[in-house]
Amino acid sequence: MTEDPTKGLISEFAKELASQLPVKEALAPPARQTGQILEDIVKTIQLALVPFQLAGALQDRLRAFIDESVRRVPEPQRVSPAPQILGPVIEAIRYEPSGTELDDMFSELLSSSMDQSRLKDAHPAFPSIIRALSSDEAKLLKSLPNNPVRQISSSKLDRIRNLFEPMIIEALQVPATLDYPGNARIYLEHLRQLGLVEISTIRAPEPIME
Repeated sequence: MTEDPTKGLISEFAKELASQLPVKEALAPPARQTGQILEDIVKTIQLALVPFQLAGALQDRLRAFIDESVRRVPEPQRVSPAPQILGPVIEAIRYEPSGTELDDMFSELLSSSMDQSRLKDAHPAFPSIIRALSSDEAKLLKSLPNNPVRQISSSKLDRIRNLFEPMIIEALQVPATLDYPGNARIYLEHLRQLGLVEISTIRAPEPIME
């Protein structure tokens, strides 16, 4: 398989951007006006893109994404992002449409990696975890804190094999925004495997004897 030539350029761009982003300095003068700070960010992004031959649409995508992520961080708390986070995030968002749940997750992660007060929330493993999610899984994960998924199940005795077979009594209640709600159990199992959710049994299934 031929390697995507853009991938190397993206990695190099991430390194260049990390070195140029305006960040807090130990002996920095009093904070400048917000408008000037934001203008510097835009200029930094444009300058970092100059050496790289990226398609116009990709340049626009990167510029808008990074601009939004940086602006979310107060200037006094801004630090240079770790390359282990910035690089994978920049590589990932070129495949993700703007405005989706996954796009929001990547943007929030990048903001955290540049915010001195939230560095503990930006782990280098997070970009790969987000990339492993589907759009529906991201929607489901976002809804769980306020709307935990529940199901009532029972088990029926198979007298031939002398085993209790699980039987779903009540279907999962999932967000109406899911594109494929029928895949909810698959999504939950995948989220569990990633260590993002916990599935617990409140009460053992009740057997049905016939």
